[in-house]
Amino acid sequence: MLEFFESKSIKAATLILVLTIGVIIFNHFSSLPHHNPHLGLVTFSLVPVLFVVGAIVFVRAILKS
Repeated sequence: MLEFFESKSIKAATLILVLTIGVIIFNHFSSLPHHNPHLGLVTFSLVPVLFVVGAIVFVRAILKS
């Protein structure tokens, strides 16, 4: 099982997942997007992009191994 997590693709997908969760938590608990609407727009568009890229990397890594 640990051999599966040694792949660079899986590490990249995990990093993207952590970034996505971090952006969601930041938006939920921070008042900064309310004071700066442009930041809220960027983070609102960033979450789906990170999700899709992470899913693509994860699926490619599974198919590769």
